[in-house]
Amino acid sequence: MIAAVNRFRADAGCPPVRLDAALTRAARAHSVHMARHGRLTHTGAGSSTPAERVRSAGYRAGRSAENIASGPDTPEAAVQLWMDSPPHRDALLTCGYSHAGVGAEHGDGGPWWTLALAARR
Repeated sequence: MIAAVNRFRADAGCPPVRLDAALTRAARAHSVHMARHGRLTHTGAGSSTPAERVRSAGYRAGRSAENIASGPDTPEAAVQLWMDSPPHRDALLTCGYSHAGVGAEHGDGGPWWTLALAARR
């Protein structure tokens, strides 16, 4: 998924994002949460927000964003879905983001995808 994101970022003149372990923990946990509940939502376990999940995972973000999807069979298809949606495309192509984390969970209505994007303070 990161390779697909970085191809679009390069085309837009943005630097690549690097995979970050804390962001990946946050993204994976959120994908599991969505799959368990069968609902595509930015509200996570304990009513957490994307920014709270990133912070709880140990990433000190100055700014962050989250893209979610359910159904695309491949990471590339999920990224293309986001590129076709203006708000999600804007998040992917925000040049200020330097790190990313990816979560995927299989289940009814899935796979359930989460992409966390962030830049440190």
